[in-house]
Amino acid sequence: MVPIIRTFRSLLGNDLSHGQVVQFHSNIIKALEPVVASIVAFSIVWPRYLEAFARFKTDFKPNRQMFETQFITQKDGERDFTVRSITAKIAYYHTYAQSPEDKEDIRKLTFIAETYKRSDSKEYAAETSLLRNLIADLRKWPDLLIKFGIRELVDRLETENTDFETWYSERTVELHSKHTEGDVKSLRRATNLAFADVCKVLDGGVLTPIAADLTDKYVTAINAINSNIDEFAIIYNRHAGMLKAHKKKKEEDKNEADAGKAGLIYNKKNNNNEEKAGADGNGNGAATEGPTAGDKGPAGETAK
Repeated sequence: MVPIIRTFRSLLGNDLSHGQVVQFHSNIIKALEPVVASIVAFSIVWPRYLEAFARFKTDFKPNRQMFETQFITQKDGERDFTVRSITAKIAYYHTYAQSPEDKEDIRKLTFIAETYKRSDSKEYAAETSLLRNLIADLRKWPDLLIKFGIRELVDRLETENTDFETWYSERTVELHSKHTEGDVKSLRRATNLAFADVCKVLDGGVLTPIAADLTDKYVTAINAINSNIDEFAIIYNRHAGMLKAHKKKKEEDKNEADAGKAGLIYNKKNNNNEEKAGADGNGNGAATEGPTAGDKGPAGETAK
């Protein structure tokens, strides 16, 4: 069955931030470049799309939010997960190694892992540097990485750490620049419209009888677009879920604080009433205690 491009207007129009839309279009252009030359219908819409995106990206590049904090957090989370996977695997073999040779080998990797323990608690730049050193130290034992099945994880960590450093460095540059929000929004709309024209060509092409090999190229392009739409929809939904959960937690904390405050007021009021009642009781008792005029003492004398 020939695929069609998923709905993206809301996602690109309102849901995603400027920085996310820049990344989305960057991914699309990179994914479609291999098939563009073979699709003649792209000869008009594709250059327009590239031009619109170039203007949007150039004008937005100084934007303080080009590389969103949530992207930075996501990239950092990916490398943190890989580090935990490496240390967990080393810890497993450290616990269950049988032969003296295996115990000695895993001890070397355990020492390295312990040296960089809690690297994820550091500031971003410091953590990036620490992970770079961790990777370098682990690579000093290539045979052991293969022996304990850690080499692929180390390779992945290196890629993720480099990827994070690129995102973080570029975002840092953008944070210190200026932008014009009105122009950015206008150029964003123009880019999205140009992208919509590209999608119309693709959707129209798969519905028109064409050569089989060209149909495959159309399908490849559409699948690439849909893949990016799905990816960014997940990112948006995750972020929206986090905001919703944060709002709910904030409301729950407020309700709990209000309830606690009401309890304190009630307890204070209750204590005051008890103290008042106690004071009244003591006063009445004092009025009736002790001998009074006319009372007889133990010897039958009148109390003075």
